[in-house]
Amino acid sequence: MVVMFEIVLGILIWLSYIQNRKLLNPMSIITIPYMFIIPINNWVAVKYGFYPINDETIIMHMVAFIMFYIGGSVISISTLGYIKVEKEKEQIKKWLRRYKIKKEKIEAGIPIRTRGQHRKNSEPKNIIAEQAYEIQRLKMENDLLRDFLRFAERR
Repeated sequence: MVVMFEIVLGILIWLSYIQNRKLLNPMSIITIPYMFIIPINNWVAVKYGFYPINDETIIMHMVAFIMFYIGGSVISISTLGYIKVEKEKEQIKKWLRRYKIKKEKIEAGIPIRTRGQHRKNSEPKNIIAEQAYEIQRLKMENDLLRDFLRFAERR
């Protein structure tokens, strides 16, 4: 039974390695200690007075590890990380493409449009009227501050 346990765990670790493209993945981290503990206990430690791990317990561990592998395959936590890396690669490729297009436009003398919504009136129509309005607004603000300071000193 121990040999069958070792074979099943080896297959699960190998399948998990193929799926995740890493040797250290959740499946291998959890199962590798059991691959060493159970055979050492049943073949070596029994000679020194330890109790052997019975076949029912080994089968229970095997079923638990198979369920853990199936759950990890369905959820595929590590695959999400792989997808994230692929998205980052795509973002970099798109940025490089935009950068090259922008550089080509600059070299060709084509003006680059700025992003965002442009002002309807990008240039002021009547500069003198706007300056007069600004002076009036600043005078009013000055009067309000002066009145506030006078009021604050009386209290």
